[in-house]
Amino acid sequence: MKLISTVLEGFKGIYDGLGLNSISIDFTELPLGLIAIVGPNGIGKSTLMDNSHPYRIMPSRMKSADTEKYTVRNFSFFDHLLPGKCRKEFTWEHTDGNVYRSELIFTTKSRDTDAYVYKKEGTQWVAFRSPDGLIQSDGKSTTHDEAIEYLLGPPELFFVSQYLAQNRKALSTFGNEDMKMLMSEMLGIENMKKVSRQASEVVTILTRELDRRQSEVARSVQLEESFKSLQCQLVIVTSDLLSSRAQLQSASEQIDSTGLIIQRIEQEIADGRQNQLRLDELSSRKRSIEMQLEQITQQKIADEKAKAASQAQISQQIRIHESELADKQKILDAAKRLPELNSEIDFATKSLTEISEKWDQANAQHLKKTEMEAVVTNLIQKGTTVRSEMDSMNQQAKLASEVPCVGMQVNGTCQLLSHAHDAKKRAEVLFFKRDEIKENYTKAVHSLNSLKLELNDLGQVKAALDLAKRQLDLLRQEQLKLSTLAGRAGQINSVEQALLNAKGMLNDLLLQKKHNEDIFTQNKQKLVSDLEILNAELKSLSALDRTQEFENAKRKLLDLKNSLAVLNGQVEAKVTMKAKLEVEISVLEKQIAKKSILERCIEELSTEIAYWRQLASGFGINGTIALCVDDAGPTLSRLVNQLLACYGSEFSIEIQTQTDLANGNKRESFEIGVITTSEDGEIKPAKPLDFMSGGQKVWINDCLCRGIALYVRLNQELKCKTLFSDETDGALDDERKRQFMQMKKEILRLSGCEREIFISHSPACVDFADAIIDLRDYVKPKLLSA
Repeated sequence: MKLISTVLEGFKGIYDGLGLNSISIDFTELPLGLIAIVGPNGIGKSTLMDNSHPYRIMPSRMKSADTEKYTVRNFSFFDHLLPGKCRKEFTWEHTDGNVYRSELIFTTKSRDTDAYVYKKEGTQWVAFRSPDGLIQSDGKSTTHDEAIEYLLGPPELFFVSQYLAQNRKALSTFGNEDMKMLMSEMLGIENMKKVSRQASEVVTILTRELDRRQSEVARSVQLEESFKSLQCQLVIVTSDLLSSRAQLQSASEQIDSTGLIIQRIEQEIADGRQNQLRLDELSSRKRSIEMQLEQITQQKIADEKAKAASQAQISQQIRIHESELADKQKILDAAKRLPELNSEIDFATKSLTEISEKWDQANAQHLKKTEMEAVVTNLIQKGTTVRSEMDSMNQQAKLASEVPCVGMQVNGTCQLLSHAHDAKKRAEVLFFKRDEIKENYTKAVHSLNSLKLELNDLGQVKAALDLAKRQLDLLRQEQLKLSTLAGRAGQINSVEQALLNAKGMLNDLLLQKKHNEDIFTQNKQKLVSDLEILNAELKSLSALDRTQEFENAKRKLLDLKNSLAVLNGQVEAKVTMKAKLEVEISVLEKQIAKKSILERCIEELSTEIAYWRQLASGFGINGTIALCVDDAGPTLSRLVNQLLACYGSEFSIEIQTQTDLANGNKRESFEIGVITTSEDGEIKPAKPLDFMSGGQKVWINDCLCRGIALYVRLNQELKCKTLFSDETDGALDDERKRQFMQMKKEILRLSGCEREIFISHSPACVDFADAIIDLRDYVKPKLLSA
């Protein structure tokens, strides 16, 4: 693929970085060699490079979780487009010398994509069509992708070997199956994979057919059981049909016989019509007697109900009166006892009043006793106080004869002597006061003792008072009960009279009921007798009347005809069922006959499936493809090591496509080992690439990817002419960057590719470029000034 031009319209990365809605790059004006795309971060470098190929993928914009597979299912352009109509146009020259163009037209509102692949024929662009006619570009995304893969190969191989995007998945992290798939694409043995897939599809189709045939065999077993069941049903239906036909013949014979009977009875009726008038008269009288009998029966029932209701009512009244008279003796005794009880209540009330007066007097005396006790207590306290004060005064009075100034002229001015004289006078006053208190105390004690004697009977008065109250309460309760009973004394006579009346009414009611029953019995006997006479005469006349027999015969004939119709329907249904069963049995016989054919077919299908499975396995990843990968391993290792030589002789790789097992067998695998050679020439054992440093991983991974590109270039008809790399030098120091760029030139030399377009922010790398695309030259002037 040799780039000619790229046109982008409505891409966010270009608009945000350059302020442009569209950009067009013409690659034909660029020289051969290394082409650097430069510019500050966010100007749109990766957007431009991500769209400098015809695949519907922007590899550096794929989410990290999705970069394991470079497929259109893991990416959407609409996340990177401006609203409205957007377009991507990419033109390239193919290895066959033809010029092709991929055009993608996006409608962001409806999220629709129109995708076309054109081939230039002269000055005209025509829709791409593969030589075999199987792929025709028609604007659909699927046919666009099929056309691009037809021209350039699968996207996975392109984005692993020719296009090295940012955040791409390192080859060292690929699993065994992923590497085998990649290697098969690299070796150009897609036709083997296609054969394997087709063989697997044949296995699927044959297996589906085998399952269907096995289901048919299983169904044949069920059909055999159904066949036996249908045969049993046919035997039963045939037997039922014979029985129904016999019943049909019998019904036809009965219809003929009944028709003859009806003809004979019609003739006899025509000869005996003179009895009809008498029969009508007797039938009318019979109906009248039966109506009378029904009327008196209904009347009897109504009278019995009314009499039963009256009897229940009178019986209820009798029970009520008898209940009222059950207390007659108690009422009379109460009326007799009540006057005596009233006298007792009056006496008890009077006694209670007298005892209450005594109790009130006793309470008054008790109050006086309490007051007198307080007076005695007060007098005791006063006497004690006066005695103490008098003793004190006597002590002070003794000082009047003991002080030194007694008899002297100064005794009038001596305070001590003066106090002694005052105390003596005070003692004399207190003496008289003490006597007065003693006298009052004696009187008070005498009065208190008298009150105590009077109050000795207070407890007896209280007990007598309580007893009188209880007796009066009991008498009043008895008075209330007897008054209630005595109040009913005036009603006894009326209740007794009402009881006599109710019993008389009940007796009359029973007599009336007996009388009515006798009358009903007489009337019923007379009517029954008359009815028996009529029935006897009717019976004698009915022997000559054939009307009823005629009606019965006609009904029987109708029933027989209905039965005949039903039997005809049953016979027809059973004939139909028999025919249906015979058809089903015939069909089942044919289907069961196919069972042996199906079993032979199943055996042949099983053999054929085994052959196709062997073919799918032989041309699959673990078959011929694995052998081709084994053959390609040494050549790929040599190409990668040629590129690693640009970094010196320190590192080389070896690719192991088989792993030794403990049992001595080998297992298919794909492992990349890095061999380290020291400065003194010592070769160390190979170790996994993941054990290398960050910078070492970068250039070894790039050498692996470019080694695959070299292999594809040397061994396939799809000769790539342009390589891509997006900021893959970030983890390298300046010296390694120089070696990195020398490796790029070596790749171009070895592969015969014309250009490698790369993005780098490192001046050391950009200096190696043969041409530079500086996106700052495309910035809108007004946006730049802003």
